[in-house]
Amino acid sequence: MFACSPNGWTDHVLGLEWLYHFDRCTKGRIGVSDTRLLIPDGHRSHLTLKFIQYSIDNNIQLLCFPAHATHLLQPLDVGLFAPLHEYYGKAADDYIRNT
Repeated sequence: MFACSPNGWTDHVLGLEWLYHFDRCTKGRIGVSDTRLLIPDGHRSHLTLKFIQYSIDNNIQLLCFPAHATHLLQPLDVGLFAPLHEYYGKAADDYIRNT
Protein backbone atom coordinates (compact mmCIF):
# COMPACT_ATOMS: atom_id res chain seq x y z
CA MET A 1 0.00 0.00 0.00
CA PHE A 2 1.31 3.41 -0.90
CA ALA A 3 -0.01 6.77 0.22
CA CYS A 4 1.19 10.32 0.63
CA SER A 5 0.03 13.17 2.79
CA PRO A 6 -0.08 16.74 1.46
CA ASN A 7 3.21 17.61 3.16
CA GLY A 8 4.91 14.24 2.51
CA TRP A 9 5.08 13.19 6.17
CA THR A 10 2.98 10.50 7.80
CA ASP A 11 0.07 11.76 9.86
CA HIS A 12 -2.86 10.42 11.89
CA VAL A 13 -5.02 10.04 8.77
CA LEU A 14 -2.44 7.86 7.01
CA GLY A 15 -1.75 5.97 10.23
CA LEU A 16 -5.42 5.08 10.58
CA GLU A 17 -5.74 4.15 6.90
CA TRP A 18 -2.73 1.86 7.29
CA LEU A 19 -4.36 0.25 10.36
CA TYR A 20 -7.52 -0.44 8.31
CA HIS A 21 -5.32 -2.02 5.61
CA PHE A 22 -3.50 -4.12 8.22
CA ASP A 23 -6.84 -5.30 9.61
CA ARG A 24 -8.21 -6.27 6.18
CA CYS A 25 -5.03 -8.15 5.26
CA THR A 26 -4.66 -10.08 8.52
CA LYS A 27 -8.22 -10.74 9.71
CA GLY A 28 -9.18 -14.40 9.50
CA ARG A 29 -5.66 -15.64 8.84
CA ILE A 30 -4.62 -16.41 12.40
CA GLY A 31 -7.18 -18.87 13.74
CA VAL A 32 -10.12 -18.98 16.07
CA SER A 33 -9.21 -16.05 18.33
CA ASP A 34 -8.28 -13.73 15.43
CA THR A 35 -6.18 -11.61 17.79
CA ARG A 36 -3.25 -9.94 16.07
CA LEU A 37 -0.16 -8.28 17.51
CA LEU A 38 0.94 -5.02 15.93
CA ILE A 39 4.24 -3.48 16.98
CA PRO A 40 4.26 0.16 15.84
CA ASP A 41 6.93 2.67 16.68
CA GLY A 42 6.00 5.46 19.06
CA HIS A 43 5.16 7.92 16.28
CA ARG A 44 2.22 10.11 17.24
CA SER A 45 0.27 8.97 14.16
CA HIS A 46 0.05 5.53 15.81
CA LEU A 47 -1.11 6.75 19.18
CA THR A 48 -4.31 8.59 18.40
CA LEU A 49 -7.53 7.75 20.21
CA LYS A 50 -9.13 6.50 16.97
CA PHE A 51 -6.11 4.26 16.22
CA ILE A 52 -6.14 2.75 19.71
CA GLN A 53 -9.94 2.36 19.84
CA TYR A 54 -10.05 0.68 16.42
CA SER A 55 -7.32 -1.70 17.58
CA ILE A 56 -9.26 -2.60 20.73
CA ASP A 57 -12.53 -3.04 18.82
CA ASN A 58 -10.88 -5.34 16.26
CA ASN A 59 -8.72 -7.54 18.52
CA ILE A 60 -5.45 -5.93 17.51
CA GLN A 61 -3.03 -5.87 20.42
CA LEU A 62 -0.62 -2.93 20.33
CA LEU A 63 2.90 -3.14 21.68
CA CYS A 64 4.42 0.27 21.02
CA PHE A 65 8.12 0.97 20.93
CA PRO A 66 9.18 4.21 22.62
CA ALA A 67 9.38 7.14 20.21
CA HIS A 68 12.79 7.70 18.60
CA ALA A 69 14.10 4.36 19.89
CA THR A 70 13.24 1.93 17.11
CA HIS A 71 16.80 2.02 15.76
CA LEU A 72 17.86 0.38 19.05
CA LEU A 73 14.85 -1.79 19.74
CA GLN A 74 13.44 -2.89 16.41
CA PRO A 75 13.96 -6.66 16.33
CA LEU A 76 14.66 -7.10 12.62
CA ASP A 77 17.05 -4.15 12.46
CA VAL A 78 19.03 -5.31 15.48
CA GLY A 79 18.72 -9.08 15.18
CA LEU A 80 18.76 -9.68 11.44
CA PHE A 81 19.69 -6.70 9.33
CA ALA A 82 22.62 -5.41 11.42
CA PRO A 83 24.56 -8.70 11.11
CA LEU A 84 23.51 -9.01 7.45
CA HIS A 85 24.76 -5.48 6.80
CA GLU A 86 28.07 -6.25 8.52
CA TYR A 87 28.71 -9.55 6.70
CA TYR A 88 27.57 -8.19 3.34
CA GLY A 89 29.94 -5.25 3.76
CA LYS A 90 32.83 -7.58 4.55
CA ALA A 91 32.01 -9.84 1.59
CA ALA A 92 31.74 -6.89 -0.79
CA ASP A 93 35.01 -5.48 0.52
CA ASP A 94 36.76 -8.86 0.12
CA TYR A 95 35.38 -9.21 -3.41
CA ILE A 96 36.59 -5.78 -4.45
CA ARG A 97 40.06 -6.33 -2.96
CA ASN A 98 40.48 -9.78 -4.52
CA THR A 99 39.09 -9.08 -7.98
